Amino acid sequence: MNRPDGRMTDLIAANGCLLVFVDDTGHETFAGDQPYYGLGGGAVMIEAYEPLKARWKSLRRLINGHEDLPLHASTLKPDPTHLGALVEFFRDQSFFRLAVTTTQNMDYPAHLLHSVQPVIEQLKKYVVSIISSTPCQSVAIIFEQSQRGDPLLRKYFGALEPNEAIPVEHCICPKSFAEPGLEIADFIVNAAGSETRRRERKTPGFAKDFQAVFHAVPDALHRFCMIEKVG
Repeated sequence: MNRPDGRMTDLIAANGCLLVFVDDTGHETFAGDQPYYGLGGGAVMIEAYEPLKARWKSLRRLINGHEDLPLHASTLKPDPTHLGALVEFFRDQSFFRLAVTTTQNMDYPAHLLHSVQPVIEQLKKYVVSIISSTPCQSVAIIFEQSQRGDPLLRKYFGALEPNEAIPVEHCICPKSFAEPGLEIADFIVNAAGSETRRRERKTPGFAKDFQAVFHAVPDALHRFCMIEKVG
C-alpha cells in the first residue's frame, strides 16, 4: 500500500479524484461477541467532498456541541433530534455507500483463504463498479488506521483493477485526523453490521439504521451484500 502516513492534504488537491473512505466492523476472526466482519464506507467525488464535510461538521455541532469533536456510531445516544438529523444527512445523494459483510457461518475453504479475503475482493468489485459510473480521473482509497486491520489490508487488498487505466492510491489515515469521510464510513459500515446481525438471526424486515443509510437514496447509489458462501 502506498502512502502509509495517510496524509489527506496531498490527496484533496487533485480535481477529478474519487475518494473512497473505508472502515471495518466486527472481528476478522469472529472472536468474542462479534461473530461477524465487514468492510464498508462512502465514495464521493472530490468536488462534492467539501460540501459534504461542511454538512457533517454541522451534525457534529448539533450532536457534540462543536464541529471539531469526532462523531462515531458507537457513542451515539438515542436522542430523537440527533437521530432525525442523521437520517436527513443520509438522504444526501452526493455520495455512494457500499459495504460487504460476512459471519462465522460463512461456508468457505478456510485452508485456502483468510476470512477477510472474500470480503475484500467483493468490496474491490464494488469500488470498480462505482468508478465506472463516475467521471473520475483518479482514485484514492482511504482506510482508517487499525492495529489489527492494517496488516490484513496490506497483505490481502492488492491492486484494484478498474476498467480503464485510472491511477489508484491507497492510504491509511490515523484516527487522530478525525476525517469526516471516515466518520461517515463508520456510520455506513455499522449500519451494515446491524443488518448482518439481523439477517443472521433471520429477523424479517431491515435494521432501522440500515434503512436510513442505504435505502434513503436510489439503488444506483448503494451496494451491499452479506457473503454466506464462497465457491
